[in-house]
Amino acid sequence: MKNILFINYGENWIRGQELCLISLLKNIDKAKYNPIAICNADQLKNELSKSGINTYLTDIPQISYEGKYSKYEILSYIKALFFFRSVIKKHRIDLIYSNSGLPSQLGYPMARLFSIPLITHIHAPYTKRYAWMWFFKFADRVIFVSDTTRKFMEKKVRFKKTEMIYNGVDIERFKPVSVKNVFFRKSHGINDDDIVIGQTGSLINRKGVDLLLEAFASLTKNYNNLILVIVGDGSEKNELIELSHKLGVSDRIRFVGDVKNSEMFYSHLFDINVLASREEAFPLTLLEGAACALPNVGSNVGGIPEIIDDGINGYLFEKESVPQLIEKLAFLINDQTLRKNMGESGREKMEKNFSLEKYSNNISNVIDKCLPV
Repeated sequence: MKNILFINYGENWIRGQELCLISLLKNIDKAKYNPIAICNADQLKNELSKSGINTYLTDIPQISYEGKYSKYEILSYIKALFFFRSVIKKHRIDLIYSNSGLPSQLGYPMARLFSIPLITHIHAPYTKRYAWMWFFKFADRVIFVSDTTRKFMEKKVRFKKTEMIYNGVDIERFKPVSVKNVFFRKSHGINDDDIVIGQTGSLINRKGVDLLLEAFASLTKNYNNLILVIVGDGSEKNELIELSHKLGVSDRIRFVGDVKNSEMFYSHLFDINVLASREEAFPLTLLEGAACALPNVGSNVGGIPEIIDDGINGYLFEKESVPQLIEKLAFLINDQTLRKNMGESGREKMEKNFSLEKYSNNISNVIDKCLPV
């Protein structure tokens, strides 16, 4: 059995990057690998610990020289190096897995010190040239979540070896249902004949929720049975609620916050799944929607076109184009059969390409490639 150290740096929330790590460590072959984790956030530590993963909580500082983004946490960095060294020695770690870019700043020195492999998993395109990106070129393997992200990052960094592995979701948890839960719908003020447009994700500028609100407000002028459900939380929540009032559609919008049972929203509330992002790498929310046999409507950015085959399992619209978003949504609002056919195509693609089993197996194969024989 090989001891693998997984390192995650992030905000104190459970979102895309964290969900990918949780899913991986729950499903990784425990007969082959003994996962140990280090992270800097309570929520992730608690989730991993509940799954039986030996998890350490500590600061993960950085040293970076990026203008106003500069950080000089030198003493904290040295302290962290000693902490990582103690964990690696205690558990006799065979490989370090950095579940984002920044932890490579600690992972590489430790990999070099103990002569063990380093894998870096990049979940997003880094638009700024952070100093810690310099460590990427020393990783034995760099994993990208989409081909678009890989091509973007290869213009910035010369990598040793790269892999492209799509994110995966649990297709048994996220799956279509034959009958909608009427009580769940009514608990959110939704009638049987309402058509529900939904978006799931952080309430931040990058996710384009404001664009969806504008499109929805325009559509309500022609359709009186539309409801918009926004799942998620974030720094722009109050601004978006205020915008919904300004647009005169607050009575038709449900801001439900972060939820633990997102599959219920996809399967029993949503009729159309939307992601109006201005930037994106490879969003789990579109995979989850497709797994529940929903037609997806997404902006033509990042890895979204690798999920949505335009006109087959959903529609793409150009970044920040509210008129195009309105047009694509109207196609689906007007045609229930189209929604059904596109949803079925999306589910089929999910089962073939984006299952959690396939994701875990692909990651395991990369780990095996990097471990000494």
